[in-house]
Amino acid sequence: MKRIGTLFMTVLFFAMLCACGAQGELVDMKTVENDEYLAIVWEGRTYVPFTAVSPKDYGRQIGYLNGDWNDRVCEYKRHREEEWIVNYLTVDEGAVQRTERDRSSSGFGIGIPLE
Repeated sequence: MKRIGTLFMTVLFFAMLCACGAQGELVDMKTVENDEYLAIVWEGRTYVPFTAVSPKDYGRQIGYLNGDWNDRVCEYKRHREEEWIVNYLTVDEGAVQRTERDRSSSGFGIGIPLE
């Protein structure tokens, strides 16, 4: 009986380990420099800076930029990530966060206040 319990716990441990790894995968996204701005390139889409955003408006982290874990990319709550993401950079004296809009999206800026 002890052997079955040990086997069950081992299988359960590895199942949990695999599930956690699949959910927590963060994407190392890249940036492209333009004359006027720095754009984020992810899954064939180019996201350009749009406006500042409140920390309460961004969701879970989905990636980071150029290998820098402090330069985070998050979901933008109530918006599709195919059109909007949030770039959140932690710096010594605080944080800088802004929305990034996929430049090929239609209805550019609908429902998003400019600051």
